Amino acid sequence: MRVRNVLSAGLLVLLVPFSAAAAVIVPGNDPFAIGYPDAAPLAKCDEGGAAGDLCDDWEDSASPGDYTAAFTVSFLDAFTVDWSFDPGAVTGLGGAELLFPTRIAVKGAQAHKLYEIAAGTLSGQVGTAGLINNGGNRPAISHVSFYGAPAPIPLPAAGWLLLAGLAGMAGLRRARGARRI
Repeated sequence: MRVRNVLSAGLLVLLVPFSAAAAVIVPGNDPFAIGYPDAAPLAKCDEGGAAGDLCDDWEDSASPGDYTAAFTVSFLDAFTVDWSFDPGAVTGLGGAELLFPTRIAVKGAQAHKLYEIAAGTLSGQVGTAGLINNGGNRPAISHVSFYGAPAPIPLPAAGWLLLAGLAGMAGLRRARGARRI
């Protein structure tokens, strides 16, 4: 019975979709003009909205390529948006590497909420939950900024390479030890 419950819980975890993982509240405006040390600015939805609105006021970044057509922001209400990213819609890369969203900053009042996006995530939902304005209320979204980095190197391939190297070193050590006897 216990094994079946553990297996059921594990299957449930596998079926739950992930979007924006962790978020932290940061005072002040997001640094769209310069980005973060590990994430370059991509595009910025430079407006707030109401339920059913789509963002149509986009600002491009200084990063190579035009990412403004690659993002869609749909307002569920004044506080929450659905977002998506279409890598095929990025234009003008000119040989530069395509960047994928890794962070989203949602600005409201005197702070912004910075979401860390899991690798490979192309859509999700973000908002101003947890932000408080001067009146003590949850602020409406003033803008949403997207930041990105190159696609990560798959860790399973790196792991196999590391294991093969360690096995080779162990084999050499064993062979040298056998010759000494």
